[in-house]
Amino acid sequence: ESHRAAMLEQLRHVCLLAWLTFSAVTAPLLAAPFLLPEQTTLALAGACRTRVRAEHRCPVCGMTRAFLALAHGDLQGAARSNRAAVPLFAILLANGAGACLTILRRRRQLKRIIMVDKAGD
Repeated sequence: ESHRAAMLEQLRHVCLLAWLTFSAVTAPLLAAPFLLPEQTTLALAGACRTRVRAEHRCPVCGMTRAFLALAHGDLQGAARSNRAAVPLFAILLANGAGACLTILRRRRQLKRIIMVDKAGD
């Protein structure tokens, strides 16, 4: 039973670290339209490979332009570029806020988790 509890605790730690990693990776996607010039953001995003190769739109086509529209407060423009942009942006923003709060609240625990994981390597 104690082995199972230890395994579950380790699984929780792995999930927590995976979620925080995902949150750290998505943070620049949210920040870029607000911090970088529009042309720089568009150049970094590049052309959609699906659209170039298959000549049809993928589910995230227009997302960069939609996020740029959101950065300017243009909800209608964002929705025209990609209907999923506004809800996705809200979800990613809420996720980022949750990750920041988790880091602030659990920084001692996270430090222990990371140190234990490093020691186990």
